[in-house]
Amino acid sequence: MANFDNETWKTVKFDFEFTNDFKLEVSNLGRVRTTNMMAEERLLKGSLINNYRVIVLKLYKPRAAKAEKRLSVLRTNLSKIVKKLSPLKQKVKTRVTHDKQFIAYKKEVKELQDLYDGLQKIYRKEFNADLKLRTVNRTLLVHRLVAEYFCDKPSDGHKQVTHLDHNRKNNRANNLKWITQVELNVHQQKSPHVKSAKGNLKGKRNEDSKHYKLTSTKVMLMKKRINEGKSLSTIAKQFKVTPMQVSRIKNGQNWSDVRAAT
Repeated sequence: MANFDNETWKTVKFDFEFTNDFKLEVSNLGRVRTTNMMAEERLLKGSLINNYRVIVLKLYKPRAAKAEKRLSVLRTNLSKIVKKLSPLKQKVKTRVTHDKQFIAYKKEVKELQDLYDGLQKIYRKEFNADLKLRTVNRTLLVHRLVAEYFCDKPSDGHKQVTHLDHNRKNNRANNLKWITQVELNVHQQKSPHVKSAKGNLKGKRNEDSKHYKLTSTKVMLMKKRINEGKSLSTIAKQFKVTPMQVSRIKNGQNWSDVRAAT
């Protein structure tokens, strides 16, 4: 993994104990890496959710003493069966098939093998159930992780982390800032993506929405009445809307893409 001169790494601390041989680190340049028994300082690419970079982890809490005792008993019993089974299998191999002792050994091997298989099934079921209880799945937002370790938080009310350049993939510490929910709402309105979306929706309405009484056909007729010089109040009464709605349609604020009927 390539390192940069101006890059600083900090170890991520979790609020629970886990048994994995695992260390997670985050840098001020928005990168995340892990070290475990398989690899050292391996860079994690993660994935994207709504254009936010996320890291998904699976960690395991320590096993409870009661569960460990139960599994230990099962492992001991399985080990005892194996110790009995192995020499009997060897005797079956060395005996001739018509020997009476061969038949006895073969019967005992089958009984022990059935006992082992049944106990192994119980062990696997209880092991998996315990593993499920101990599993902690964590999805970490990289930008919040970087902000937590490299950005100053003015107060407890500053709970949101924003990207100053509105680029959700730029998770460098100097592009992140802790802000309040009110500040976030204001900041989002300045986003070029929000402005573009508003521009595309200007003058349009979703005709399938139950919140709107008008359809394209009705608006076409309404604009025809407007062009004929009918008063806004008369048109509003005819189409069961408010004069303000008629005024907005007349001025092109709403339904600007619909032409008047001829």
